[in-house]
Amino acid sequence: MKGYKQLTKIQRYQIYSLLKADMEQKDIAVIIGVSASALSRELSRNSGKHGYRTEQVHAKALDLRKMLPRH
Repeated sequence: MKGYKQLTKIQRYQIYSLLKADMEQKDIAVIIGVSASALSRELSRNSGKHGYRTEQVHAKALDLRKMLPRH
């Protein structure tokens, strides 16, 4: 693995806004600077009954980061 890098809070807000504007995932990925597959994983992991919820997603990511061992 080359190096894992979590999305920033700003990127997550951009995803939310661009999804609301009916932009395609591949175009969103280019705009926020991630691969299309990374965006697809982010959306599949973090979209629920009420869609993509930025604050909840970011809080979950921060909680997970606390549990990961540091190298």
